[in-house]
Parts: sequence; structure tokens; C-alpha cells
Amino acid sequence: MAFHGFRIEDILKNEPSNASRCKLLVQLRDCPVGDEQEQFECWLSSQKTHLLKNLKASHIGEIYMYLNLALENGGLKFMEDTYVYRSLQNGISDLLSFL
Repeated sequence: MAFHGFRIEDILKNEPSNASRCKLLVQLRDCPVGDEQEQFECWLSSQKTHLLKNLKASHIGEIYMYLNLALENGGLKFMEDTYVYRSLQNGISDLLSFL
């Protein structure tokens, strides 16, 4: 593939910050890939799904990101199906301290 998905997958795998990993995928959405656009979009979707099902240990600053991800992807059902729900449970006291 011209967009070198395997290199991006390595970056996503090795980046410790969930926020940085999500940010990279968001930035990639707008990358032109020419004739491979449909294939790229399928690959990008699979990477997003993989990332959300395999989130790394969360940091306090990522709690709002998890809430936004949930809102963008189906709300409570999405949270229950991914690590987002457990991350929010683990950090709920930190979240409440900000409110």
C-alpha cells in the first residue's frame, strides 16, 4: 500500500499515550491517498477499532478524551464494549474532582 500502513501500525503499537494514538488516527482521516482511498478508509477503521479495544493504561488527562470517544461512537453501548468503560470507572474519582 502506498500509505505504508505497516509503519503507522508500529507507531500506534509503540506509542504509550492513548490520546496521541487517537490524535494520529484523526489526523490521518484527512490524508489524500489517491486510488487507494477506499482501502485506506477500511484500514483506518480497523485501526480505530483495534485501538479502542486495546487502550493502554490511562492517564487523568485522557478521561475527557474517553468521554468524547464514547459520545462520537454510540454512547453507553460503545463504552460497555470497549476499555473506555473500565478506564472511566478507574478514574471516576479523578474526573469528579475536576467537576
